[in-house]
Amino acid sequence: MDCSIPLPPPTAPLRGLPQRQPRFLASVRARLAPMVRPHLPMAFPFMAIGPILGLAISAPAFAQDTSSAQIEADLAFAEGLASKWGFVDLAEGVLADVDTGSLSDRQQDQLALVGCSLYSQGARLERDSAKRRELFDRALSEYQGFLDSNSNSPLIDQASAEFVSTAHLYSQYLARDLEDAVGDEATSLKERQSEVLMGSVALTGEAITSLQSIDEDERSQRQTRQMYQLMLQRGQMLAAIGANSDDGEFYFEQAMDSFRDLASAAGDGTPGAFLAFDAMGAVFAMQDRWMESALFYDAVLESTIPFNLDDWQKVKEAEGIGLPAIEMRFSFVQLSVDGAIEAYLADGDNEAALARAMYFINTWKLEGINLDRNGKEALLVVATALLESNGFVGGDLSSGEGKWYATEEAMRAEVRSRRDRTDTTTLATELASEVSETTSYGYLRTRAQKLLADISDTPGVAVSPALRMEGIRGEYRSNNFDVAVDKALNLSRALAAGESSDRLELMPTLCNVLGNIYVKQERPLEAALAFREGVDKYAGGDLEMDGSNARSFNALMTRLVDPSETTGPMANLVKEAEAFVLEHSETEGDKIFFTAGNKLERLKDYEGAIEKYKNVPLDGNWGERALVQRGLCQLRLRKIDAALALFDQFLNDVVPDPQYDTESPRRKGNRKQALATAEFYRAVVLFTKQQHQDVIVQLADFAGRHKGQDSLARSAFSLTMRAHLALDQIEQARAALDALKDFAPDSPVTAKASTNMYLTLSKQYKGKEDTPKGQELLLAMAQLLEVSNSVGSPTYGSLWNEAKHWIDLQSDDNALKALRRVYARFGSSDDAETLKKINNFVIPDLARLLLKNHEINEASALLTPLALQMIEAEKDGGKSKVLGRRATTYFARSLTGWLEGGANGKPIVEVPGTGGDPELFKFVTKKLDTYARQKGSFSCEWFELKFMLIYATYQWGKVDSSLAGSVATQLNAIAGQMSNTSWDDVDQICEDEEDEFIKARTTGHALRNYFRWLAGKAK
Repeated sequence: MDCSIPLPPPTAPLRGLPQRQPRFLASVRARLAPMVRPHLPMAFPFMAIGPILGLAISAPAFAQDTSSAQIEADLAFAEGLASKWGFVDLAEGVLADVDTGSLSDRQQDQLALVGCSLYSQGARLERDSAKRRELFDRALSEYQGFLDSNSNSPLIDQASAEFVSTAHLYSQYLARDLEDAVGDEATSLKERQSEVLMGSVALTGEAITSLQSIDEDERSQRQTRQMYQLMLQRGQMLAAIGANSDDGEFYFEQAMDSFRDLASAAGDGTPGAFLAFDAMGAVFAMQDRWMESALFYDAVLESTIPFNLDDWQKVKEAEGIGLPAIEMRFSFVQLSVDGAIEAYLADGDNEAALARAMYFINTWKLEGINLDRNGKEALLVVATALLESNGFVGGDLSSGEGKWYATEEAMRAEVRSRRDRTDTTTLATELASEVSETTSYGYLRTRAQKLLADISDTPGVAVSPALRMEGIRGEYRSNNFDVAVDKALNLSRALAAGESSDRLELMPTLCNVLGNIYVKQERPLEAALAFREGVDKYAGGDLEMDGSNARSFNALMTRLVDPSETTGPMANLVKEAEAFVLEHSETEGDKIFFTAGNKLERLKDYEGAIEKYKNVPLDGNWGERALVQRGLCQLRLRKIDAALALFDQFLNDVVPDPQYDTESPRRKGNRKQALATAEFYRAVVLFTKQQHQDVIVQLADFAGRHKGQDSLARSAFSLTMRAHLALDQIEQARAALDALKDFAPDSPVTAKASTNMYLTLSKQYKGKEDTPKGQELLLAMAQLLEVSNSVGSPTYGSLWNEAKHWIDLQSDDNALKALRRVYARFGSSDDAETLKKINNFVIPDLARLLLKNHEINEASALLTPLALQMIEAEKDGGKSKVLGRRATTYFARSLTGWLEGGANGKPIVEVPGTGGDPELFKFVTKKLDTYARQKGSFSCEWFELKFMLIYATYQWGKVDSSLAGSVATQLNAIAGQMSNTSWDDVDQICEDEEDEFIKARTTGHALRNYFRWLAGKAK
């Protein structure tokens, strides 16, 4: 039930209430205090009442003080995508692109709340019940996450209120789903409804208390409305919990307390009080306490528009009540009248129920007010009550004078005009038809059609074939497919034996409904034949339905029959279907052939596609696209001259010709697509013919001229780049690639274009390695690989080449990033050759750069497992080469640490290593000693290795006292063979070192000073 009713301020009473209203409400208030506790929960689910406009929480106040208007526009756009169209995934994308760096903390919270609301907004528009429940579940989860993580946020109250509203709305939809559920599904839905309600009802109490704590003079009107809204929702949720519980007495009483609080806070004659009375009536109905229920519903009705319409006329005249106020009052009548009717019927007081039914019809007709959703629901309840009464209605309804009579004699005695007499079955049919024909709510239309179906099945009631058709639609929309088929076949037989005019008018529709039912039942061939019968035997009675049947018949046949099947009964049905579309769906005929051609094109039957496309008239909606697709098929058949001729025909002859101008939106859209396709593939033809400059001219500003054609635009940038490269226009090619990167940075097309550019530059790089031009090319090559490697699944070679280029450019940060990527992707490869490359090339350079950045723990985590693997292999008498010489020296550094500084007067800094067990130190010292022995004695590298060996011993000695004195012994052994003990010989030898990397590490007195430092530590 919808309660979207425009209301005055929450504390303002409605103007011009009847004079007896205070006494009437006093009688209601007198019944509030001594309420007897409920005995039994209601047997059917509680349909909670939704928020009304006057009491609803207003939408989040988006960031009004943000420095960027674009941010506000993005937030509004995201909400619109979700709330108006249900595009939740697109809305998420919009929010993901919001520049959060420019938002304040409050705006960040507002952004988070908008994100939460997307799912509830999308759920409201989702027709599939299972998907709708998924969206609501996601919404509640997001709100709960916000509440848990932002307890100190200034928007916490708003978040709580939105969480409650979402849970409340979710419970309503669950109740609606329960109406059609049975067995395990019903049990599961009922349990989920209870979970949702129990999880949110506690928040309502906290939120209400928080709002009540604000001084009344300081509480804003919005906060007051929010408080009333929460009171109403709290009571409704408690009542729903009670209805789902084996013993709901406690929850019902709690619900009534919340409604009493709302009625008291809002005051007599206010919308809040009326909503409270209506909700109380619903709770009493749940307990089968029908008289109490009727009393409270009547309180709403009598307090807004009196039962006696003469009194109502006096009130309007005395108070000068205009149409807006009348509509607002009548909205409450629409809200509560169905509850009153059902309560009196359940209590056995049919006369009172029918009196309220006629009161509703008389008021509605008298005032000429359009019904809202509540009113149309009420109209169905009125129709049902009238139908079951099996009576008569007399009097002028348009003047508010209609009256129910038990017998026709009684009606005739009081109503003389035949025009003002009818039976309740006829009136009920008219009312149900009114709802079926005018409502925009699918579930209401289905209910109306179901009621019409019940009327048509009533023994002794003659119902027109048109109304029987509405009943079949109701069964179809309720998923009662077998029942709908039976009724459809019965109606078909009746139409066959009846008037030819009825048959011609209704059989196209009946065949269409039957075809759709068979589709739902996954009986496609029977569905196709039903549509075929509608258009083959009964064409002409309903031109719109003829077109629908023809299109549906064709769609099913093209799906059932392989396009390559050109002979046989099924292929003949396809041809017949195409002919029907051409005959009965004039605007769709060319589309049929275009679609058929497109399907053959996707199957790579280009010759067959061309023949289908030739059937599409050039001046039709799809003609221009068909012409261009013919050119594309010729290109794929490698008939480039034929393709070029068709593209030129379209671009040079058709497009400029005024006779092909049109105002048709479809044709305009197709021309836009055709222009983009023709221009791009004409450029492809020109590229194939090596007319590269013409390609560049053809594709100039392609993306700007063809907005929205992103796929073709990406390819156009790439083809332009390739054309420039073919002309050896490197700078222009790089500009085209840069434009592509700006346009689509994450596209595989961009990655491929970058690779193509890289291959061209790598050829130019050869022979220029040590020149400034070579360095410029190398930088461009590294950047190109960085782009191509960022998309998809790059190869080892591509990733390693990027890393190697950055290393050669001495761009350590970029090199480290690339090495991490290649190791992360291929470090655990199952391919032995790839793993060998990782160990020999990637790991040494990665370890070197990690140590240079002092990321020692990461380097240790990289190298230690490999060192242990080598140790285990040697224990078993084998050998392992997973750590090469360079990598082993880096492992030694990560284990023992190293010295920095010491060169050119800089102080020496000791960088600590990770340390480890003696087995690792033993492994390191053994390896370093081996490497030193392999070098010529007293070479610069020999000194460096010797220092690392002795330094490792020094660090090991800190935890192993047995090594005391070993450092001094080793240093003395070296110093004793030198010309002096000041280690100056190290400087002289390293100054003559030819290896630039070793020289860079050791000169400037660095290695000499390290030996002096270590000698000092050994004393």
